[in-house]
Amino acid sequence: MFYGCSSLISISGISKWNTNCVRNISHMFQKCSSLINIDDISQWKFKKLIKINYIFSGCSSLKTLPDISKWNTNYAEDMVGIFCNCSSLLTIPDISKWSTNFVRNISGIFYNCSSLKSLPDISKWKTDKVIYMIDVFSFCSLLKSLPNISKWNTQNVNNIGGMFSYCSLLLSLPDISKWKTDNVIYLRAMFYNCSSLRSIPDISKWNTTKVISLENLFYGCSSLLSLPDLSKWNTNNVTEINSTFLNCSSLKSLPDISKWNTDKVSNINCLFYNCSLLQSLPDISKWNTKNITSMNAVFSKCSSLLSLPDISKWNTDNVTNLSFIFSGCSSLKSLPDISNWNTDNVIYMNGIFCKCSSLLSLPDISKWNTNKVINMNWIFAYCSSLSSIPDISNWNTNNVLYMIGIFSKCSSLLSLPDISKWNINMVTHLSSIFCKCSSLSSLPDISKWSTDNVIDISGMFFGCSSLISLPDISKWNTNKIIN
Repeated sequence: MFYGCSSLISISGISKWNTNCVRNISHMFQKCSSLINIDDISQWKFKKLIKINYIFSGCSSLKTLPDISKWNTNYAEDMVGIFCNCSSLLTIPDISKWSTNFVRNISGIFYNCSSLKSLPDISKWKTDKVIYMIDVFSFCSLLKSLPNISKWNTQNVNNIGGMFSYCSLLLSLPDISKWKTDNVIYLRAMFYNCSSLRSIPDISKWNTTKVISLENLFYGCSSLLSLPDLSKWNTNNVTEINSTFLNCSSLKSLPDISKWNTDKVSNINCLFYNCSLLQSLPDISKWNTKNITSMNAVFSKCSSLLSLPDISKWNTDNVTNLSFIFSGCSSLKSLPDISNWNTDNVIYMNGIFCKCSSLLSLPDISKWNTNKVINMNWIFAYCSSLSSIPDISNWNTNNVLYMIGIFSKCSSLLSLPDISKWNINMVTHLSSIFCKCSSLSSLPDISKWSTDNVIDISGMFFGCSSLISLPDISKWNTNKIIN
């Protein structure tokens, strides 16, 4: 009714309306973002109110609400987003006794109530018919505890994704270990950025038979000291496990996820990203990776890892993105023999070994197929312990656009492969390519490189303090160079 009246400061004169026959008040005050006062609608009487979804959603200036605790919700079916984005609310009326017997959707009901420090005791709400519980408490960033929702009936729920996401001050969770998850499809981002949680209830026995997404599940749980034993979770239908443990920077070990079924998984991007205290990983060498298309930053910033599982036999036939896969693994002295990985479809190779500062050698990646690669930025950058690089002189660079910092800060390199024959016709960026290669005394003869499309050569030879001479680059075409 007042949807989008974003300049209204107050609404009055509606307290005595006869609402006996009203069945739908959804969206009534939604996006009234300037409202600081609503008439006392606490006495509204409803005989058969069915929809109240989003009624106050986006009332971002309201600090209090009328006492709607006595509203008759006996027939309500939809409570999604009721207080969503009420970011200034300091309290919520005691809705603990609302009847939720027929409610099917409570998704986002408290979403972004970012000023609330506590919630009414909704622990006894009947949730027998609820199907959707997406983002229920998401972005309630000042909550330190939650009502005891452990006894909620979740037998019909199919989506609990994002439920506690961005509850960054939560110190603990109710014991949700006994929740029935037989019908749950999405666990995506359930604990996303719960950065104060030190432990998770024992969800090891959850039935995950129907789950298709574990994406971002523990993303940003930077205070977690341990995880439940998730080794027996059924992942037969899971297609997404990207960023599952991203930024779990306090974890010293992971559950044995080696037996997870990854047959249907297509994306493992950032899976262990910044798990900076892990010294080892479960043996995931036998994971089926035939359907995976992206492996971006899988182990990136795992700075304490001393070794990796033998992933040499991973099937990479369909992978298009290998960017930053080992980036920042600064304690690794060697890598599995990934020389036989099939890179026929890889488009992005940027930063693959970037900041692997302890690596003493690389697998022989000379035969990798680079026909489709467009980005090689930083691929060996900051590999400061490498004294040599495999002979990548025959790599096909016909489609490469970006070569920024490829060998940058490889300060121990004594020589480079003969990259003089690389085709750089398409390349636009060569900046910092040899930057701070301080041990190099000579460079390959790159005088004949075609620089017709290059726009940036800044810092190209910066800090090459041992170079005695440079190739004759006097004939390079600099018509398009701006830096």
